[in-house]
Amino acid sequence: MTNQPENPTRDEVYQRFTALLVTSQSSILGFIRTLVPNITEAEDLLQKTCLTAWQKFDQFEPGTKFSAWACQIAYFEVKNYLRTRARDRHIFSDAVLDALADEAPREIERLAEERVALTHCLETLEADDRDLLTRSYLQGTQINQVAMLLNRSANSVYKQLNRIRRRLLACITARLHEGGAP
Repeated sequence: MTNQPENPTRDEVYQRFTALLVTSQSSILGFIRTLVPNITEAEDLLQKTCLTAWQKFDQFEPGTKFSAWACQIAYFEVKNYLRTRARDRHIFSDAVLDALADEAPREIERLAEERVALTHCLETLEADDRDLLTRSYLQGTQINQVAMLLNRSANSVYKQLNRIRRRLLACITARLHEGGAP
């Protein structure tokens, strides 16, 4: 038994729903993106999914995986959306859509494990290497600009980034193989 009140208030239900949604939203969007590659359409479908999930939240069984339940809702939202666009030749058939939907939860889980491993592996890098990655990828600075800031050649920056990426790949692979992603 849980310590949940038998008749929670609407605010308590909303807070519970919101907490579950916040922790699952990126997974749900990832699932939708496997079925609808266009980010704008996927984000619209995520909003519809969230609304439908809220409307049906009384049907959610506590103790089960919220993201799986919400992805099931998303699946039907995507099917309805694609049905309205059936004349578009770029739309997947139902068989392809079903196959993608079956594979998507495993892929989302794998990517989440890789993200956790990457976070750990980034923490093991030296500060200079993390700084170079931040300047090169997160800040969107061109490599030539990074090289000028560091008073180095662009070629040496590319080589260092390549070495860092290889170390990160080796670290991530090792963590995933040892089951130590978390």
